[in-house]
Amino acid sequence: MTLSPNAFLSLSEVKDVLNIKQEDPARDIILTRWINWISDEIETLCQNPIKKRLITNELLSGDGTAFLYTNHYPILFLAGENEEEQLHNLQYRNIFSGPWYDCTGSLENIFIDKFSPCKIELLQGTFPRGKRNIKIQYYAGYETIPGELLLVVSEYLQMQWNNSKYGAGNLGYGSKSNNINGMSSTDSFRNLRPDWLERIFHYRKPSL
Repeated sequence: MTLSPNAFLSLSEVKDVLNIKQEDPARDIILTRWINWISDEIETLCQNPIKKRLITNELLSGDGTAFLYTNHYPILFLAGENEEEQLHNLQYRNIFSGPWYDCTGSLENIFIDKFSPCKIELLQGTFPRGKRNIKIQYYAGYETIPGELLLVVSEYLQMQWNNSKYGAGNLGYGSKSNNINGMSSTDSFRNLRPDWLERIFHYRKPSL
């Protein structure tokens, strides 16, 4: 099993978190499965990619204004190795089966609003009104995964490890009694999910 492209942490980083020797491969498969699962789960809850990725051939509907709202955020930049390719990755068509045309002839006319992270604006001109008449290819997500989300992933993996047979075997327990030298005590296990969800939802796709 290999890490998925959207994995938030590497296997090496997770081993450091869990204090597992790097050269010990015995738990690599289960750790990889956990990393992939929590990374997918966070992106599903956010309804949005977190790790930077290419969004291809997204079809949107122009409304006759200078503004276009993408399905994913934050928009980093249009795809393409040069200005010509980037301009070709923001196009419109007049009829459903018609040819595609560049929305503008200059990148300087395209404004990506960092304060409204799924909005693109044409400084001159408008996006023609139509249904699925705008085609865009762009990179969305975060160049560096926010520390708040990395903390959620680290805490989740630590909990999974503690609950598993490889750790303390706490799965299913709400608390655990201890008896040391005749002295008894109880460890209560806090439910971290509400706290995780609160942090994750900071990065949820905003409703327009």
